[in-house]
Amino acid sequence: MSAVGASLVVTGGGDCSALHDAIWEVVEAWVEMYTAGDAYRIATSYLREAAIPSGLEHGTWGVAGNTLSWMFDDVEGRRSRTAGAWKHWVQLALASEWERVLEQAEQCELAVATERPSLATLLVDAPGLVTMRDELWTADEQGLSSDTRRLALAALDTEERSRYDQARIRCLCGPCAMLRPDASFEKGMLANLAVPDAASSVAWYIARWQLASPDVLVALVHAAGSETLRSAIERYASKVPNAAEVLLPLLPMLAGAPRGRAMFALASVTLDDAQSARLLDEVRTSLAGSDLATEAAAEIVGLLRGADSELFESAAAILDRDVSEGLRHQVVLGLSNAHVSRATSPAVRARLEREATRETEAGELASWFLQAFPPKP
Repeated sequence: MSAVGASLVVTGGGDCSALHDAIWEVVEAWVEMYTAGDAYRIATSYLREAAIPSGLEHGTWGVAGNTLSWMFDDVEGRRSRTAGAWKHWVQLALASEWERVLEQAEQCELAVATERPSLATLLVDAPGLVTMRDELWTADEQGLSSDTRRLALAALDTEERSRYDQARIRCLCGPCAMLRPDASFEKGMLANLAVPDAASSVAWYIARWQLASPDVLVALVHAAGSETLRSAIERYASKVPNAAEVLLPLLPMLAGAPRGRAMFALASVTLDDAQSARLLDEVRTSLAGSDLATEAAAEIVGLLRGADSELFESAAAILDRDVSEGLRHQVVLGLSNAHVSRATSPAVRARLEREATRETEAGELASWFLQAFPPKP
């Protein structure tokens, strides 16, 4: 038996088995986002029916000392191509979701010693996979090969031959095609940001694109719908070197969800002193409102460099108004993020004490905060 896959070395005295399972949940969910459709059904069944059971039996799936492994065997030489595809996808998933891997390790009281896989290296141009005729193939010099059959070049029609030729240059599996989209695919994805029901899922994929541009960042800010898309836009903004120069001039012209998205993005990137001051001014302006931008401003007050007691007072004053429960929760969350030493003046604490009497999520969070950070003597 031969097996291919991925392994991570960890350090610390935490629960390695729990971390192995947690990382696999992240990886599997990520792969599923890119491999929907009939072309991947054989790969999916192989995982459940062969790869994991075989790995558990032979000790290649699980924990050995301080090494966590997810290996895929070729099942008596019959599934080498599918095993190779899973190795490829797991490596891509780990490279893409490395921060989540590290978070899971910290929660399990462990640290990852293995170096982060390079997404750029994994996406380098080379012959790879392609979907065709509801099946996943590898493109080799003679044609297309799956675990069970071959397609000669002469058997391909014009469109199939074109896809084969492309796959001989670069992998066209679902993850690769969407992590480094071609121009037409990128155009279609950006158009779907204008569809309210699609914007959130589209933003998830865009945030993981290998390359980033200011124009796409602005498109994410202006996406349809009322969701803040915080995770996606923060992740994407971190890859745009001049994100602050792009977004700060837009803020005065934005309102509601787009303004909130821009503020979340700006709060997550490095700003110079002048840029930080401009963002603080815009946050103060938003705190006077009651829309989605106000919710964003309330949540990030404790994360901003240069935030002062006046800003915390402005955020806490929202609790004096008749506003939504969602906004009230964001205010308490933002003050909690600021921590006691900066945010809990007597006036702020008084408002949190009043909020703690309410049987709401905001009230529960305020109660926790007051108990966790009692007033200094």
